[in-house]
Amino acid sequence: MDEDAGDNKLKESEAPADNFPSQEEMASDAGWVHRMQCLNKIGKCSYPDIDAITESLGEGITPEQSKSLKAVAAQSEAEGEVKAILSGIEGDLEGMKPEGDEGNVSAWSFKVFGDKGMYKFGDADKTHQVTAARSMIWPGAATVAQGTKFGNIYIGYAMKCSTLLPSKPDSGEPIVANTAPFSPLVPDDIMDEPQDLEEHDEPNPGEDDVASLGESVDPAEEDA
Repeated sequence: MDEDAGDNKLKESEAPADNFPSQEEMASDAGWVHRMQCLNKIGKCSYPDIDAITESLGEGITPEQSKSLKAVAAQSEAEGEVKAILSGIEGDLEGMKPEGDEGNVSAWSFKVFGDKGMYKFGDADKTHQVTAARSMIWPGAATVAQGTKFGNIYIGYAMKCSTLLPSKPDSGEPIVANTAPFSPLVPDDIMDEPQDLEEHDEPNPGEDDVASLGESVDPAEEDA
């Protein structure tokens, strides 16, 4: 963090390549942090300064403006602790995991691709493997890293996944706000076997329907 430049400002560390996480760390959440500010519950990175807005409006503030500012202030108070820049991703969803499911719900999925061998280049060890970190909260968001190079990509609908965590039992709503139920990341529950249909006897044919009774019909009798 660059304290001299202001809040949420970053500066490059000395010898960044030497401080880059190891390949083992990159394959887990221990090697990753949030570079940008995280979205809050209303889909923004920060809340407006209510006191500054109120002071600037002064006595000219309208009842509608006062009501809106109070609503924003209530949202800001209910937000709780905001995740700071450079905070580790291992804490994602930590406060939302249902009791007993702490180890079964993960906000990120990691996978290593390519040649995993380690090669010697002078005094340094180098590998060509590529590590991918895929967000389980935001379908379509992924980060890949190879050596000290990395890149981010997002292709999605700007909606969170609604099937990552079970619904709230008291309300039935998804536990993650602003979710997209059409982008599930876990399979649905397996359906039970369908019920057996009730068997019914064949319907009785009409009395005048001789052919349906299986009896032979003499064409000569019909002509007569």
